[in-house]
Amino acid sequence: MKKWKVVLATLLFALIVIFVYVVNGVQNAKGIPEPSVKISVGSQAIKTIYYGDRYNEKRDEMERFLNFSFEEGWEAIPYVQIGEEVDITFDNFEATDVQITDVILTKEGRLKYGEQSDMTYGLKAVDGKLRYGLPSNPAVHLSSNLNDYAPGHVIRACFIRTQINGSNFLFSFVIRTNP
Repeated sequence: MKKWKVVLATLLFALIVIFVYVVNGVQNAKGIPEPSVKISVGSQAIKTIYYGDRYNEKRDEMERFLNFSFEEGWEAIPYVQIGEEVDITFDNFEATDVQITDVILTKEGRLKYGEQSDMTYGLKAVDGKLRYGLPSNPAVHLSSNLNDYAPGHVIRACFIRTQINGSNFLFSFVIRTNP
């Protein structure tokens, strides 16, 4: 009889330990929100593409998610004038040094030119926010197609790279501009 009490007590203790471990693990999994970025120009919200911290180093890896912005056609991509203020808000993480790479896209969402035409610049975020005036991209003048020079026909992707807990994270957004 004494032997059964020891086995039952040991089994009960093991079940309690497992229960506490599982409950603690579920609570910790819910406590770490995913990093996110909100982008707006004036009152216009711009769709953000989240790449995370993996498979975001090569140009073809960066290009593969751009098609999300083209789901309703290139004409539905938000139009932003050169010089307008782009507001970027970083949620659930701290960012200070931010690198933005501006590239020209085709109307199908593919990278139009080689890496030599990319325009990259570094910016500083303050209190989780970043604001900058959208510069012109000289690569727009590389096209020999006259239709590319029509108002609103320049499609640009801006890749936002920053460090989060020692890892490179990448976000992007796609807009239309003038040449």
